[in-house]
Amino acid sequence: MCAITSPPINHNSTPFLCAQGLYEVWGEGGSWEELKASILGGLSGRDPAYLAADASWRIWVDSFGCSCPDPVSMLNRLEFVPFQGPVSLDNPQHSFRLIKVGAAEHL
Repeated sequence: MCAITSPPINHNSTPFLCAQGLYEVWGEGGSWEELKASILGGLSGRDPAYLAADASWRIWVDSFGCSCPDPVSMLNRLEFVPFQGPVSLDNPQHSFRLIKVGAAEHL
């Protein structure tokens, strides 16, 4: 949960919510070792369809409040996730996001 402060609302405008998506968190950590342990620790509770041989997938890399100079190397470090299906950059059945936030510069 987080608290967000905002300026007073102009009562002549219509409030709205803009969302890109809803995400299920598979893991989190302040280092790659922590992230790996967190992801692997939760895999048994995941829907096996995500990892199945006939399930295509893609991973997006996003960063917020920090730089991400080499997203390809970050993706390569996720080799421990046991995806069995093919990578599909154009039309994947499942899309995943690796999100790097603020102070996680060392990841």
